[in-house]
Amino acid sequence: MQRLDKFMEQALTAYYNSRDPLGVDGDFTTAPEISQLFGEIIGIWAVQQWIKLGSPSSINLIEIGPGRGTLMADLLRGTQHVTAFHDALSIHLIETSDTLKDKQKTTLQKKYNIQWHDHLSAIKNDKPSIIIANEFFDALPIRQFKRDNDKWLEHYIDGGQSVWQAIDTPPLKPTLPPAKNGDIFEYSTAQKDYAELISTYRGAALIIDYGYEKSAYGDSVQALYKHQSCAIADHIGDADLTSHIDFEWLASLFKNTAIKTQDDFLNENGIAIRYHQLNNPSLISGYERLVHADQMGKLFKALEIFNSKP
Repeated sequence: MQRLDKFMEQALTAYYNSRDPLGVDGDFTTAPEISQLFGEIIGIWAVQQWIKLGSPSSINLIEIGPGRGTLMADLLRGTQHVTAFHDALSIHLIETSDTLKDKQKTTLQKKYNIQWHDHLSAIKNDKPSIIIANEFFDALPIRQFKRDNDKWLEHYIDGGQSVWQAIDTPPLKPTLPPAKNGDIFEYSTAQKDYAELISTYRGAALIIDYGYEKSAYGDSVQALYKHQSCAIADHIGDADLTSHIDFEWLASLFKNTAIKTQDDFLNENGIAIRYHQLNNPSLISGYERLVHADQMGKLFKALEIFNSKP
């Protein structure tokens, strides 16, 4: 019998180490693969943060969970005219999957000097940094707790079946209202640890993912196998497991933040201007998917983090 987060950690390690999960042949598609506009607009945001930091002559540009390297490629191509920004960059990618690392090298290595790391902690925080994490936090394992008969239970997986075991005290999540019987809440030590690590880097960070703007009760764990939903214990190691991000709680782990819907973030940083500037009809479906309220525009949130000092 395994606690849910331990089960997810083991299943996700096997999953990401064995494949490229993106695209038609994979299990899901992320925003950078949908449209070049996504990475280009994040590039505009990154340049703005660099300017706000005083245009330092040396700065880390870090992406955590960079997929195929598409976001970083679009970001760098879209900002190449800002020569001083590019001259200042030390580019770092945080990736544990050898399969995806090979894809990233194919996409980026011929044009840019990239350093790869298994974890953010491998990068010194002695100079300003801009950190980007798109659809990374949703893949970090979580625990689940349920209020039942005025007691707390925790979710375990036993032989492919869900089992709820009594627990004395669950982790504190102060952004939640008092629980009622039947309420389920989710807590991720891995998310907390990564957020606290990001907060030690002076500069700015951007976390984009799907989730809740306000803390809420509910079961958000889902499994995808070949773009179709399945039970979380089906296709172990072959299905992607994710959960919705509690942005209010995540933001509470930092000092200075702003939470926006993805459409608001992209529009504030000029996606409509860039779309019309390119005047390319083939971009319309991707553009609409990114910003429309009934597609990714409202479901996905952007958490901007501003760290003035380590």
